[in-house]
Amino acid sequence: MHKSGIADAPAYLGGIIGYIYKYPSYSLGNFGENLEITCSNGRGVYYNDFFGIFYVWGLDPGTYTLTAKAPGYADTAVTVEIGTLTVRRYMLMFPVPSSW
Repeated sequence: MHKSGIADAPAYLGGIIGYIYKYPSYSLGNFGENLEITCSNGRGVYYNDFFGIFYVWGLDPGTYTLTAKAPGYADTAVTVEIGTLTVRRYMLMFPVPSSW
């Protein structure tokens, strides 16, 4: 509380929102329960497989890395600097050839 008796404004928190695409078709989602997305600070990542969209909310300002893993695809990551707004980023999952 400020000396004047007026309550301090709440801290604004940022977030990350975006889509996960499959290469080479650039189709969205359809990973089923096999997709695992993690945030470097341990905060949970909401993922809707039907729409292929992910969302992390309530992040303090700072730098965060999101990592996505799915069987048959190479791991992918995106690093994002967060302020007090929600930032949009996209992730592209590349298939791992079975002959490699």
